[in-house]
Amino acid sequence: MRRWFGFVLLVMVVSGGCIWIDDEDDGPPCCNLDETVIYINRTGFVVDNIIDDQPVGSVGPDETLTIVSPDLDGQHEYTSFSRDGSLTWGPTYFTLRDGEVFRIYLETSGSTAVFGTD
Repeated sequence: MRRWFGFVLLVMVVSGGCIWIDDEDDGPPCCNLDETVIYINRTGFVVDNIIDDQPVGSVGPDETLTIVSPDLDGQHEYTSFSRDGSLTWGPTYFTLRDGEVFRIYLETSGSTAVFGTD
């Protein structure tokens, strides 16, 4: 038994591979990463946020709203509105891939979008 374990360990080390066991069978964790959208509100207003015509939440003045989902892979459209109606951002299109992070800085002068893999 010890010889067999040593042989398997040696093969793993030499081949550089890894063993992954998952009862749910949805693939290795490296390939099912959630995408993230982060709204960073740099205004003095409450801002309502929409992705693909669906409300995703509101963010208060000088606060952050984080949305994490496996369903954000691909192209989307975001729009944001200040509650008092004085500011609007978008519509703006963005595309996310596995594990990417999309930051939206909401400012009184407009919005700035930044991609990353945080």
